[in-house]
Amino acid sequence: MKPMPTACALCVVALAACGGHQLDDVERFVAELEADSGPALASLPELVQPAPTTYQAGSGRSPFDPPAFGADPGAQPSADGIAPDFSRARQPLEAFPASALGLVGTIAKGAVRRGLVVDGDGGVHEVGAGDYVGQNHGRIQRIGEAAIEFVEILPDGGGGWVERNRTLALIGSGQ
Repeated sequence: MKPMPTACALCVVALAACGGHQLDDVERFVAELEADSGPALASLPELVQPAPTTYQAGSGRSPFDPPAFGADPGAQPSADGIAPDFSRARQPLEAFPASALGLVGTIAKGAVRRGLVVDGDGGVHEVGAGDYVGQNHGRIQRIGEAAIEFVEILPDGGGGWVERNRTLALIGSGQ
């Protein structure tokens, strides 16, 4: 246990040797930098505070949710004839964005496969090819063992519509 105080004493002696004239160079350099201050900086512009607004939740969507596309029934079909059918009855899974849905399993009876989809509220729905999911007029095209493939119809920004392929992967499958 005696080597420890000896080691501490050596450290103190070594640190004491670090002082002295070796810092003169650094002090001279700092003094030169302080003397050469350069041109004066222009003053910063005055900040203008925007007028405060109050978010009125009411029946509007949360500002953190993506906007629901396809809500304009006045948009014209695209050159390809793509347009959602606004006259059909909406299905339960169209109340949720596609990002809130998850595939939890599939059921097969012969060649017909059905999917079990959990919604944003935790409810489970059985779906088949041709059913609608998501808020962008998504229609199920194919149900595989580990995924559901569907096509959404979105506004193209020019008054028409465009299709987008989406996949709903099995939860926990690593896809």
